[in-house]
Amino acid sequence: MKTPDGQEFVKVDGPGPVRDAARAFAAAGLMFARGFWKVLITTWRLAAALDSALYRAMKLVLRRLSRASLYVARLAVAAFRSLVLWLPTRVGRAYSAFSGLTLIVAGLWIVDELRAAPGFESVDAATLRPPVDTEDPILARIEGAYVHLSEIEAAGRAARWLREEGKQKPKLGFERGGV
Repeated sequence: MKTPDGQEFVKVDGPGPVRDAARAFAAAGLMFARGFWKVLITTWRLAAALDSALYRAMKLVLRRLSRASLYVARLAVAAFRSLVLWLPTRVGRAYSAFSGLTLIVAGLWIVDELRAAPGFESVDAATLRPPVDTEDPILARIEGAYVHLSEIEAAGRAARWLREEGKQKPKLGFERGGV
């Protein structure tokens, strides 16, 4: 039998090669499925083993922490008990009196240092003076803001009261009544 492009079509008798190919394909698919299943089961078992190991480790750590906390609490109670029993003794009373005296002296010393230290309330007027600039002096203070000569010149130029090449002098500004 000839194909439309002129080549000879050879017919293979029986389903042998197709059947063999299908069997090979099925065998490969089965091997892939078995391998995938083994990887999945191994991963699941490994995760379960790690989870079990982590659970046991956390249980062990918590048990040891609780034992250590209990030991520290017992030590603290014993130390407090011995302190309570020691304070009424002669040495304990002397120690308490000396400690109290030391705390009173230290407190008075701290209060004296704080009282002598300069604070915001005790700032004198000399520290609140405006900065001195000979090139651009401060001419006025309006609502806490300082007005410089350069600002007055800029306002005079903007209002055309002062020529562009003109220079304002502080004395002249006060004589004219300011700008």
